[in-house]
Amino acid sequence: MEPGETAGLAAYAPLPTGGYFLNLGNWGVRDTNPNTAVGVDIPAIVWSTDASILGAKLEFLIAEPVVDVSVDHSTSIYGFYYPFVQPILAWDFGNGFSAGAGIGAYLPVGNALTRAIVGNTTTVRGNIGLNYIANGWTLVATGGYGVPAYKANDYGAGNPNPGFHQWANLDLTAYYSLDKWQFGVVGFGSMDTTSAYGGYNKQQQFAVGPLVGYNFGPVILQAKLTRDVAQRYEGGFDTRFWTNIVIPLWGAPPPPPPPTIAPPPPPPPTIAPARTYLVFFDWDRSDLSARASQIIAEAATASTHVQVTRILVNGYTDTSGTPRYNQALSIRRANSVADELVKDGVARSEIDIKGFGETHPLVPTGPGVREPQNRRVEIIFS
Repeated sequence: MEPGETAGLAAYAPLPTGGYFLNLGNWGVRDTNPNTAVGVDIPAIVWSTDASILGAKLEFLIAEPVVDVSVDHSTSIYGFYYPFVQPILAWDFGNGFSAGAGIGAYLPVGNALTRAIVGNTTTVRGNIGLNYIANGWTLVATGGYGVPAYKANDYGAGNPNPGFHQWANLDLTAYYSLDKWQFGVVGFGSMDTTSAYGGYNKQQQFAVGPLVGYNFGPVILQAKLTRDVAQRYEGGFDTRFWTNIVIPLWGAPPPPPPPTIAPPPPPPPTIAPARTYLVFFDWDRSDLSARASQIIAEAATASTHVQVTRILVNGYTDTSGTPRYNQALSIRRANSVADELVKDGVARSEIDIKGFGETHPLVPTGPGVREPQNRRVEIIFS
């Protein structure tokens, strides 16, 4: 795991069902003497399945890193690194909190570059991610630990590989989403936890820098610029530019439309009050606007002029959150409307409250879409 590769991303958060293409690229220079430049590009595919294990969503990650290493812009080594495969379990705890974990491996099927750097060996990598994504904020901490499956005869007697050691990484992300823009900071640290050979100095580093992103819908682009603020035995301080690109490839099919409701009987000659009222909400909110309170007051007044057995209050959301979060949000919206109806004189015993989450949208969309007409509560007289 390259230090900083997951910074800016909630890589171990539960994703909407579907497939995603990621491209994580970076290039930087470490001010050694002479300078050492390293460029890394990591194209990856993430598949978020419908399967659930231990209450967690099952996801799969496969990546094929490409590495370019040069010394003082002269000597250069370029090629594919070992491909990485990892299954992931991601839990949604509600209210924006989630966590994920995965254990994967870099498979030894590379070329001369990978054999020159790490030899013919498999590295097992474990990751844990903690996430808070709500109220415009994205706060993420992702840890990683790598254990190469090295045998002494992989390199021959008296020829240890200086890059062979166990390591731990920590990537940190904090940004705020303002409309389609993202503004924040990232940081990452790494340290060797074992020595590659006798006398080997364990390397350490920590870097920070700004992040700017933009959601083009559905493509997300992020840019980061980091600089080491501390390092030990790395040979110098590293300055690095990063890009993250996220492109949805496919998603779950939209839910079927709600069943057709037979039209009510013809109204009498006089204009009868409406039997269905729609109350709309801002994104990720359940409080009532002035217009929403006015519509609820009209519904409360109308309930005294028509024959009503029950008043159904049904809450819905758009598809921009997780299904579990959206289910809870739809119930909060329905409760807000019901409380206002009671305040306007409707008996609580006449009201039935239900939340349908992101199902039954007025405007069918794919996952992750902030459609205003789907963020609603329906008041229905039955």
